[in-house]
Amino acid sequence: RIDNADYDQITSMNVTERYKIIRELEEKHGHLQDIRRRMKEVSDLSGDMFIAQEEADARAALHNQLGQVLLMGRYYINHQDITDPKMVYAATRQMNQFLLGEAKEPYQGEEDSIIQAVSMAGSIGIKVIMNGPVPENSDVRKILSKAIAECAANTIKHAEGNAITVNMSADNGRTLISITNNGKPPKGEITESGGLLSLRRDVENLGGSVQIDSEPEFYLIMRFWKNQKNGTNGWYPFPTR
Repeated sequence: RIDNADYDQITSMNVTERYKIIRELEEKHGHLQDIRRRMKEVSDLSGDMFIAQEEADARAALHNQLGQVLLMGRYYINHQDITDPKMVYAATRQMNQFLLGEAKEPYQGEEDSIIQAVSMAGSIGIKVIMNGPVPENSDVRKILSKAIAECAANTIKHAEGNAITVNMSADNGRTLISITNNGKPPKGEITESGGLLSLRRDVENLGGSVQIDSEPEFYLIMRFWKNQKNGTNGWYPFPTR
């Protein structure tokens, strides 16, 4: 209002460029939202796959341990004079409590995993013959104990043998472990499932490799390679040459 007179002011500006920028930002925002949604879907799927893998490993471990207890009980019935009844009772009782939800884990036996595996093998009638230096690395020892238990059970169930031989060697950071048995050779190529498949995952997760032969006899071969540089103790893939 100027000098008692009213005036209307009209201001014009070119908003084309601003509108274009806003539109681009909206499109990029939508694209980012779409990427975020897809990343969440992948993350959820990966989580589900990880959980499913953990559940599968847990089921395989439970199946193997339950099988061990059953084989132990069967062997005790037929060989009461040479079987420790206290071990059979402890293992059966602990497994029953675990299955009923009254215990957190199945029977663990001896504190040292390898001593436990050899003892459990003996309780089902399998003698374990060990040649060479036993690995000192705790992770490799756990894998070795798992391999002894698996091979002992399979020797009873499939090979009708009564002994397994574990050969171990270590040289320049390389660790080689082979296991065979005195039973019948496999009738064909061995299908990895359950315990053997779980064992392969454990070895490969530690950077090792697994070889399973069925001719002319059963052989389980595990290789590990310890990094010697800078004094590190990590395990890395075993060299092929």
